[in-house]
Parts: sequence; structure tokens; C-alpha cells
Amino acid sequence: MKQTVIVLLMSLIVGYSVALFADNDEHGERKQGDRKEGATKTGLTVTDATYLKECGACHFAYQPDLLPSQSWINMMNGLDKHFGENAELSEETRKTVLAYLSSHAAEHSTSWYAAKFMKSLKSGVVPARISEVPYFVKEHREVPKKLIAENPEVKSISFCNACHTDADTGGYREGKINIPNHGAWRD
Repeated sequence: MKQTVIVLLMSLIVGYSVALFADNDEHGERKQGDRKEGATKTGLTVTDATYLKECGACHFAYQPDLLPSQSWINMMNGLDKHFGENAELSEETRKTVLAYLSSHAAEHSTSWYAAKFMKSLKSGVVPARISEVPYFVKEHREVPKKLIAENPEVKSISFCNACHTDADTGGYREGKINIPNHGAWRD
């Protein structure tokens, strides 16, 4: 009897340990519970032609699931002062882009990144920039300023595709980071 109890306890401990560590991301963090049912690791690939043409002409066309819909609504309603620039669009084009962004925003996404971004936001907080989302800040905290702002091929943390070689397809995995004038990034 005593031997059976010991074997049972050992089985439970081993089983729990395997379950605990089997579903970690590349940083060793738990993924289970952070993802929606059927979630994908990467964000979506931007395919909306109007968004790509109008927004992608000036900067990287960010995946809409990296911000909540209210962030996109605020941004699209203030295009006359878009981060210091006038990026106004015709009303029809603005509505088309906004419909795409808000319908594919983080709270509507099944991507793992979107779930992490949303989970990191405090209730009621509406970030104006992706770089203000706490999960983003956490993931970039160890990257020295000289590799970003002082790097003429990167210039700003907002140029995701300068370092994330698969950013255009919604992938931001650490193993795919190649910082210009530095090389592969490893924590």
C-alpha cells in the first residue's frame, strides 16, 4: 500500500512538472492561459490593400492585432496630428482603414502576441503606440539604446521590420531578430 502511494505521488509530480514546463514560449514563460482557443503564435499578415497603400507608404504596416480597437479608433480620428505629421485621408478611405484595423484589433485576434499584449494592459488603458504596451516594453527592455536610436539603419523602436526579419508576416520570434550593424539578438 505504502509503495503504491509513493508511486502514485511520484507520477503526479512528474506529470505536473512535464505539464508545467512543456508549454513555455521561447523566453521560458507560460503560454497556457495566455492564448485564446485556437490561437496562433504569430499575428496576422496584413493583406488589406487600402491599409497597405495608405499607411504602409509612410511606415511599416503594423499588424492591427498589436493594439486594441480603441487605440486604432483614437489614432484614425487624429490623423491631422499623427505623431507630429499630417496624415489625413479622405473620409471614405479613413473609414475603410479604420474598419480593417478595428475589426482585426488585439481583442478580436487569436494570435499569441495579441493575447500577451492585451493581458499586459491595465483595464481602461488605451495606448497611443504599440511601443507603450507593457508587454512590448518588457520584451525590449534589454535592447541597448545604441542598437536602436543610435543605429542609423534602425533609428527608432517603431521600425519593427528593421530588426524583426519576419515582422511583415506577423512573426516577432527572438530567433528571427537580426539587428543591423550588430547581428542576431540573443537575451
